[in-house]
Amino acid sequence: MTKEMLMRVRNRKHITLLFLLITPIGFFASCKKNPKQKKTFISAVSLIQSQIRHVDSSFYPIIKTITYNSAHTDTVYVPREQFAEEARDFLTIPDLSAKKNAKRFVEEKPFYDELLDKVVIRYTPQKPEKEDVKSIELLIAPGKDTANDVVQSIMITREKMAGDSTIDEKLLWKMNKSFQKVTIIRNAEGKESVIVTKVKWNE
Repeated sequence: MTKEMLMRVRNRKHITLLFLLITPIGFFASCKKNPKQKKTFISAVSLIQSQIRHVDSSFYPIIKTITYNSAHTDTVYVPREQFAEEARDFLTIPDLSAKKNAKRFVEEKPFYDELLDKVVIRYTPQKPEKEDVKSIELLIAPGKDTANDVVQSIMITREKMAGDSTIDEKLLWKMNKSFQKVTIIRNAEGKESVIVTKVKWNE
């Protein structure tokens, strides 16, 4: 490994370490000031609410596509006043900035994904059998310094029952671009249907 490559690796590790100690966007509280505060989670709900306010005040054309079992796709334009309703599945996840919700979840050890060049933060429920939401992940692009670290994507997995059918949902929000929901429905006989809903405004 050349000296230049070694320095790049060291710098990347340094950036990642700084991110884990100090949040760039104000969602982490200081543990040193309050040693009893064990959980300081990033609020995915707050980030998405901010995205909704941005789109509501913009002039982006909002396009929604629904694909059924990879065979048929419907495309419609979404009125701006309807955008928040389209995003409701993202807003109904537990807001982990609230203590009553945070105590039900744990933060897995953050890690740096070299392939994606992203820091990954993942929250999972302490008692998965009691929660519909099975995981909340944030993919963060490290900047040259912590002030420039940016949450780029939010991924959510959810499982629930509807009668004798199981419903698996995989939600993806790409910041400032689009969001997508993949819904997989399996009935008691094992028959499966897949619905992919995507809403984009700046992609």
